[in-house]
Formats: sequence, C-alpha cells, structure tokens
Amino acid sequence: MPEKNILPSYNDYVKGIRQLKPEEQLRLVEIISGSLKRSLGKKRVAHSIMELEGLGFEIWKGIEGWILVSLRRDLPVPSLGACEIKELQVAVG
Repeated sequence: MPEKNILPSYNDYVKGIRQLKPEEQLRLVEIISGSLKRSLGKKRVAHSIMELEGLGFEIWKGIEGWILVSLRRDLPVPSLGACEIKELQVAVG
C-alpha cells in the first residue's frame, strides 16, 4: 500500500522555527516576506480616474464653473455683486 504524504501542521512549523539559529530565522523571514510581496503585487487592481466621479459634488452644488474660473483668474464676474464675490472667494480659497 502506498504511503501518504502528511504535511506538517502549523505547530510543527513553529516548533521547527524555534530550533533554527537566529540567522536562519531571519533568512526564513526574508524568504516569506519576498514571497508575500510577489503574491500581493500580482493582486493589485487597476483603478480608473472615473471612480472619483461624483465625489464631493455637494461642495460645488449651485456654483457655476465659469464663475470659479473667473474668480481664480481674478476676472470680473458681472452677474455677481461684491458681497457674493467675496463669499465665493472665501469659500473656494
């Protein structure tokens, strides 16, 4: 009858590690961390800038884009009064 291969348990590994010299333990840590870096590196998910679509929209609600551009460029905004312009400048920094 063929002999079955029995894999060591987690506790068997821990016992074995404790029997290693400190230099050998450190080398084992390097091997494991390198292996983890490679396997985790393969699982990275590519993200798209489109995932940010809609985030923060409530901040800009009711503010026209052309007004913001004009304020940033220090251009006059004829449809707004001085108080409104000052409030928007404070709001957008």
